[in-house]
Amino acid sequence: PSLTLILLAGIWYAATAGKPSPLFPSPAEVWAAFQKESATGRLWTDTVSSLYRVGVGFGLATLIGLPLGMVLGHSLLARQALLPLVNFLRNISPIAWIPFAIAWFKIGDEAVIFLIFLAAFPPIALATIAAVLGTPRIHFRVGREYGLTGFAALRGVTLPAILPQVVT
Repeated sequence: PSLTLILLAGIWYAATAGKPSPLFPSPAEVWAAFQKESATGRLWTDTVSSLYRVGVGFGLATLIGLPLGMVLGHSLLARQALLPLVNFLRNISPIAWIPFAIAWFKIGDEAVIFLIFLAAFPPIALATIAAVLGTPRIHFRVGREYGLTGFAALRGVTLPAILPQVVT
């Protein structure tokens, strides 16, 4: 890996040597800009802002996608009713939602959070559905034998059974 990194940096340096370009800066120009932005504090402020947007968007997708996926995985009727909507969202590229995000939320954090949500929600919901459907039925029967029903069964049986697959 180190040799690959050195080789790529060498190719980058050779490609930009003697040819100043604002579109393809040299490694030295990138390093200088990094130092400048680090010194002003703007780089760290922008990093925190970006992490906030990703965290909120992904968090919302998880808060909605995980419970919805568990319900859809358990209920055939709910799956028949709502899975087409999840698949519809999955099949539209988040990039295609950019004009809608700008029209609805203007340019700002809300639009970015919306786009991140749309990118993360379908995979989380579908992975959860697949994990529930792939869980051996014996787990749920054992839970019922212990008197677990409804939310207690979701929390005590389903969630522990599907967590490794959903996290992956």
